[in-house]
Amino acid sequence: MWPLLFLWNTELFSVFLSTLTAILIFVVTINIIKYMTSDLHIPIRDTSKQHNWRHAKLLSKPCYCSVCEALMVTGEGAYCDCCGVCADRGCIKTADRKIKCKAITSCEKGPARHHWVKANRKSGNNDGAIILSLFRRLLNPAQVVDLAEHPPETALEWCCLLGEVRATVLVAGGDGTIGWVLNAVDKLQLKPSPGVAILPIGTGNDLSRVLGWGKEHHPNFDPGTFLEQVQKARLVELDRWNVQVHPYRHLGIRLPVRNMNMYNYLSVGVDAQVTLDFHRTRESPFYIISSRLINKMLYLTYGTQQVMERGFRDLDQRLEVYLDGVKAELPSIESIVVLNIPSWGAGVHLWNMGADNEDIAPQSYNDNKLEVVALYSSFHIAQLQVGLSQPYRVGQASCVQIKLKALTPVQVDGEPWEQHPAELNITFRNQATVLTCVEVG
Repeated sequence: MWPLLFLWNTELFSVFLSTLTAILIFVVTINIIKYMTSDLHIPIRDTSKQHNWRHAKLLSKPCYCSVCEALMVTGEGAYCDCCGVCADRGCIKTADRKIKCKAITSCEKGPARHHWVKANRKSGNNDGAIILSLFRRLLNPAQVVDLAEHPPETALEWCCLLGEVRATVLVAGGDGTIGWVLNAVDKLQLKPSPGVAILPIGTGNDLSRVLGWGKEHHPNFDPGTFLEQVQKARLVELDRWNVQVHPYRHLGIRLPVRNMNMYNYLSVGVDAQVTLDFHRTRESPFYIISSRLINKMLYLTYGTQQVMERGFRDLDQRLEVYLDGVKAELPSIESIVVLNIPSWGAGVHLWNMGADNEDIAPQSYNDNKLEVVALYSSFHIAQLQVGLSQPYRVGQASCVQIKLKALTPVQVDGEPWEQHPAELNITFRNQATVLTCVEVG
């Protein structure tokens, strides 16, 4: 008995040691990768000189230290993205003390004096930090705001000081960041409402595509030329819709009513489940490297998973859809999409697909109407992405109501959640002021 017990304990200890070693190696590897891909911002700042130091690795060319004139070729140093001063690590404090940075002043007389740039450095490829640095060189530093550090409400309070002058706000981010800023404008009730332009650095960028700002920014784009485009852009109105989620009683408890704004689209079913899976992955501590390509690969992976599982077959039995109070008849489907803009799923013109021989109502983002379509499956979504199919057009309406009978994933403008049985009422709220791109030249 004792030899057997001793051998069993030895084997157990060997397994435990191997497992612990593997966990330690994994943790160490994760921390090394996090360190190598961490934010390169150097938190050394003299508030009297207002230098905004960034790691020299963000520079594409070698540079000389502005203090000791040593050549900085290894990336071991910093530069101020406001005034361009460079310094190695040993000269940073000397540069703060002796070299004055670009002044933050309200006396700017240039054509961009009422332009603000707001960027989310966590969007898409995490290009936001570089975007902020590029625009700080051209504009007053106070006009460039990092939304990872300050909420849009704080930044938009500057617009209240302009009186009757309309400000221009350039938002660098994805659809979620654009909606965040537009919600802040609506909350503050700014008059006149600032015109919002878009620099697309997200993954889908559907609103940017519709307004003519493109599907993504060029990695070597010229910020000066882009500001010229912003100055020549045309003001348009974008419908803002209110989504009211009225839950039924759950476990005998009536949950509070939830309200949110919608600018792009709302979906229920397999489309929302794929977005929810991606959102959970992005919020995971193991999501280390952010990249537009990796994000699209994750969407493809989760979409393929839904093709195999088909967890939302016969979704039409779990919900009811009403257009202007009239119940819509649905075939066997896996998703419902309510559209405000023509672009969906990173550039798919869902409402107009395959409509060459059909008489359908035109689609617009400022006609106070919504378009409702149904998708048959996740495989059907893949076909739509490559233009090999068309959706089931449910109809067009000024008010849409969706009654959920079971726990179902829902997403609004890329923000997903799991919703218990509830009524979703989508009604017109007002209009947001945005800028549509007019090509320079």
